[in-house]
Amino acid sequence: HKMSGTVGDLSPEQAAVLAGVKERLEPLKVGEFAVETNALDDATTLRFLRARKFDPQASFDMLVEAIKFRTMFAGIGVEHITPAMIPNELAKHHTFFHKTDKLGHPIVVIRARDHVVSTRNLEEAHKFLIYCMEYGKKLLTAPNERVSLIFDMTNFGLGNMDYSMVKILLECFQKYYPESLHHAYILNSPWLFWGCWKVIKPWIDPVTAGKVHFVDTKQLQEFVAPENLLREHGGVDEHPEYLK
Repeated sequence: HKMSGTVGDLSPEQAAVLAGVKERLEPLKVGEFAVETNALDDATTLRFLRARKFDPQASFDMLVEAIKFRTMFAGIGVEHITPAMIPNELAKHHTFFHKTDKLGHPIVVIRARDHVVSTRNLEEAHKFLIYCMEYGKKLLTAPNERVSLIFDMTNFGLGNMDYSMVKILLECFQKYYPESLHHAYILNSPWLFWGCWKVIKPWIDPVTAGKVHFVDTKQLQEFVAPENLLREHGGVDEHPEYLK
């Protein structure tokens, strides 16, 4: 049995790395980064260790970067982004949480057609993304630590292709919320998107790239039960619940 590197399933070596990293984080528990450092539990810490294959120094460095990011984001910290700061993004209903996949992972739906690059403010869009990440974090219950994404590419046009936001999204998952993505389903992708995908793919680490699946509505049902899918995605549910 290969140890999964999750709470309660650690080899002696992994447990030693965890203890060592926690000990090195102790000094950060007072001062500027105290709130975020004290909030770290073993499950979260281990996500960073798994992402860095339990390399003690790389894991520690990655955690410190994330603690700094969480504390300093937008000058107020990730926990302090409020709906009042992201009214335009919330009003578009382009991103929302909707039920779970067959394995119990919460699903995030992203409707590309409702995200128009020319009218979005990058700073607000970035705050909105972090708001969604923090919202999603609260939906995760152990041992389920990951979300699945459905990128609905129906009626996608080049005006919806936001390379800046894609970079920020990837950075978020890869640097600050590691081991949080189960699968990303790119639904009903038009041929137009293939050119965009060629640009994006080199930015994605191989492990993350392996989690991306191009699907149509029928194939999506292999992963998500019809009663948990919206009608527009081939399911039978008619009630999207938008973020407020």
